[in-house]
This record gives sequence, C-alpha cells and structure tokens, in this order.
Amino acid sequence: MDAELRRARAFTWLVDYLLPLPMTVVMYLLWEARTGSAAFAAYTIALGLAFGYVVPGIGTNLLGLWRFTGPLRVGNYFLHHGFMYAPWLSLTLYVTWGEQGTGGLVPALTTVASAGLAQGLVSSLHDVAGIKAGSIEIFTDRALAGRAPEAVVLEYGPIGFGLFGAAYAASCLYARTEVAAGAGPGRFALLVSGGVLLMGLTGLPYVWKERRHIGAAGRTPRLPRG
Repeated sequence: MDAELRRARAFTWLVDYLLPLPMTVVMYLLWEARTGSAAFAAYTIALGLAFGYVVPGIGTNLLGLWRFTGPLRVGNYFLHHGFMYAPWLSLTLYVTWGEQGTGGLVPALTTVASAGLAQGLVSSLHDVAGIKAGSIEIFTDRALAGRAPEAVVLEYGPIGFGLFGAAYAASCLYARTEVAAGAGPGRFALLVSGGVLLMGLTGLPYVWKERRHIGAAGRTPRLPRG
C-alpha cells in the first residue's frame, strides 16, 4: 500500500467514521454559544442531517449515479450518512458567518458566497480522497474512463458542492430569526424541509447531465482508481 493510499484511507476514516458524531455535538454547542439560541443551533444541525440522508439517498440508492463502499452501509450509502454532512456544513457556515448580528443584505450575501466557496473546496477535497481510498465510486464519463480522481471531481465538485453549501447558508439565514423567536415544531419541520428542497434543487443540473448513467451503481464494476 503506497503512502498516498494510506493517507487517503486515514483521512476518510477520520472524517467519515470517527469525527461525525462528536463534531455534531461540538457544532451544536458552538452555535448555541454564539447565537444564544438552542433552537437555531438545532436547526443548523437538523438541516444538514436531513439533507445528508435524503439527497444522497436518492442519488445513490434510487438513481444509482454514485455509491459508497465500506462498512455500515444501507444499500449504496452509509447508515450514518446524515451525520457525515451535518457537522461539516455547520462548521463551514460557522467559519463564514461574519457579522450577521448587524443584519443587512451585504453581510448575508457575503456569508452565502463565502460558505459556497468554502464548501465547494472542502467537499471536493473529501471526494478526491474518497475516490483514491476506494470508498466513493462515481459514475461519470471521466470516472468510467479511468481518469485521475482530481479530474473526476473537478468536473462536478467545486460548482455542485458550492451551490448546495450556498443554499444551506441561505436557508439558515432565512430561518434564523423565526427559529430563534420560537417557531413551533410544525414550522421548524417546514423550514427544514424547505431548506432540504432548496439544497436538493442545486443537484438537478448534475442529474440531468449524467442522466444516461442512472442506475450505473447497480450494474457497473468497481472503477479503476487514478
């Protein structure tokens, strides 16, 4: 096993298996301390959690456009998949939150843009490591042609991940005042559902572009790793 493969596997085990649950707790506590709102802290986690189960579940188990390998899986994705998204989306937003206490359109747009750029970078690096480690299999023309992981991820990652990172930030900003003011359970669930829908819509261009590969996870052999 070469050094690059060892590093990739160590990284994916760390961020996909070991850290998600404790980081979820840490991010909840950080958001509660920063905003003074346990409800908003819960929203930042709940939105990432719901998105992480719903949208990748559709992409892997229903459409078969990509899949994950390794232990603790349900079909083509992980049992704890939502927890692989919730803390890292929350962390990216936390770092790019800026001066949201002052309100205003400019700080909000700055946060949305910054969160999108950061998420595009961080998630792309994650996928490169995952493909190298063999824990992620992508079904695109580049991947099926055996191109290097960096080339495969560059085709979809920076823009696709950036868009759902920006949508996550926008959803949190929209819900912040209402959730912090004491939105009831029904309204809270509606805001989470709306956020998941907005984030999910950002993936439609990818689905359309790769539509001829729908179902590939159920019929394509393991991909060559660059």
